[in-house]
Amino acid sequence: MWWTPDYPYRSSLTGVTAKDFGAAHVKDTGKPWTATLGFSHAIFEVGLDVVKRAADLTDSATIMAAITATNLNTMVGPITWANGPVKTVTRTPLARGVMTAGGWQAAVEDRQQQAKSATAGDGGVEAFGVVHGAKAGGFHTPQTPRGVFGPV
Repeated sequence: MWWTPDYPYRSSLTGVTAKDFGAAHVKDTGKPWTATLGFSHAIFEVGLDVVKRAADLTDSATIMAAITATNLNTMVGPITWANGPVKTVTRTPLARGVMTAGGWQAAVEDRQQQAKSATAGDGGVEAFGVVHGAKAGGFHTPQTPRGVFGPV
């Protein structure tokens, strides 16, 4: 899943939390939130941040420099192109969920913490690091072989 209102992040533009953003969408539209909702907001966060920092908005090189220098906490988590896995890709936290008798439970996995765990070296298997939003006893964080989600 791309995004859920259970993300522990807030908008850099408005300060609204993911939970409040999702609830406002449901209230305003009468429709449930979707996994793309947070990213639809975050693209404007990044775009405005780039416009504010670009030295010359008529020069594509300075705009590209501002994009690649982005280091912004957004509705979908931290956005930076400095940590790869390749020059034009940024990693965002991963959301997973499980349906239980009590309803939907989501967990957000912090990929920055995953990368730190992976570099520590643990014999080829790593836990997914920090999990936000999981209810006690309701979500299991599995062991996953290194490289399943690409280079770390």
